[in-house]
Amino acid sequence: MNGMSTANAIRSWGVCLAGFCTQLITVFSLNALSMTMASMALDFGVKATDFAIAASIYGVLVSGMGLVWGYAVDHIGIRLTMIIGSLGAAIMLFLCGTFGNSVTSIVVLYSGAALFVAAMGMATTPKLIRTWFNAKWVGKALALVSAGGTIAGIVVGIILPPAIESGGWSMGFYIIAALIVVCSIVMVIFVKDDPYKMGMVPFGDDPSTAKAPVKEEKKVLTEEEKAAKRKANIDALLGVLKNPMLWAVGLVWLLYQGIAYTNTTYMVVTIKEAGWALALAGIASSTMRTAQTFGNIGWGAISDFLSRKVTVLVLGILAGIVWIAMFFVLSDPEASPFGDSSIFVMMVALGLTFCFIPVLNSMNTDVFPKETLGTCSGVTTAPTPGFSTRRRLS
Repeated sequence: MNGMSTANAIRSWGVCLAGFCTQLITVFSLNALSMTMASMALDFGVKATDFAIAASIYGVLVSGMGLVWGYAVDHIGIRLTMIIGSLGAAIMLFLCGTFGNSVTSIVVLYSGAALFVAAMGMATTPKLIRTWFNAKWVGKALALVSAGGTIAGIVVGIILPPAIESGGWSMGFYIIAALIVVCSIVMVIFVKDDPYKMGMVPFGDDPSTAKAPVKEEKKVLTEEEKAAKRKANIDALLGVLKNPMLWAVGLVWLLYQGIAYTNTTYMVVTIKEAGWALALAGIASSTMRTAQTFGNIGWGAISDFLSRKVTVLVLGILAGIVWIAMFFVLSDPEASPFGDSSIFVMMVALGLTFCFIPVLNSMNTDVFPKETLGTCSGVTTAPTPGFSTRRRLS
């Protein structure tokens, strides 16, 4: 494009693929609990809702650790942050399947996974994409990145229920861990911290602005330089916290994440308890993710023409209407106008309207400076609580 080398284009879109993988990991990990809790409850002799504390702690840690990982992205680099997070999540989920033998052990191990999954979230992807894409391409790239989350939901909805039924709940954790390792390999291959140091430019930029590749050399800092660097880091963090847009955007994220965590954690088990079979509930969840894949891409593109605020408002109204309708469908399936097909109608409608991620991520790149984009993005998600309860959605 515009004289850009093939290697540069491949690297940029490879980075986009790595961003796509971060969302795969996020949703894979979240579904690891929702898909296995019914089977674990039978094995442990407890109720599925007894695992609500695990989902709550998971949500709190993934959100709360966003600030830590966002700061890491700005200071130790995107590549190292992503690799540590992805491999750490894979290890902890593997341990869930191997050593999880009670609600308590699952809570502890799954919480450990959350600490690492947080590195895959909104603290990382906006800066990753903004680093490798021109501003006019950020919305499109982030829409494709966000599709990873919906596709992950489709994949786990199809492969995990039969795997769990045949191999037990631990097999669910093992499969998720293996998939995350594959995603980690993609990150190792493609992610670099700075295109300019590789003699490249962000996709969509003028190739003539590329510089000769730079070989980094480790500089030994004096004590005075170390002190100055620490002060600069503190000043940068304080500057982030004083940014008024930070709290406005953070409130929007707070509302969205609360609904999203509850939906992902309890949707399958709620549909099952409403009367549908587990396999059918998994397919229904995958149906929503399929629709959401197209919805994310469409609304991400729309937000490039409408203002981000208007797009979020429209999505909120539409999604709210769908949630109200779904409440009645799940409360009394037999009275639903489409019979057994009603749940699939609702899933398609929800998938096409619950598409905030690419819009909110693009909003982050619009309002926060690139130098502190990771930290700002991390702070916006930090206040989000787990939002899990011991009650069904319906």
